[in-house]
Amino acid sequence: MDCELNDELIQEGLAREVVNRIQRSRRELGLNVTDRITLTVSATEQLDRAIFAHQGYIMKETLATVMERGDVTENLLFIIDDHKLELIIQKTSV
Repeated sequence: MDCELNDELIQEGLAREVVNRIQRSRRELGLNVTDRITLTVSATEQLDRAIFAHQGYIMKETLATVMERGDVTENLLFIIDDHKLELIIQKTSV
């Protein structure tokens, strides 16, 4: 078994960490498990690539109906493996 980390495995791991941060934030914001959300994301280059390479997975796991890049002024800030992630999580009406 090859245990060496390649770019694809690193991106998958980063995407899982993003899901984890979003799920924790959903709970802290008092959102219900079934609430749909929209996500606005700002991240360092490598983390941004991982997020949007795994966009479908992240959206499915977090019940996001929209996920887009944007300026994040009111934000949640996280550091994942030295990568900066800022998010806006908003409950959708759908």
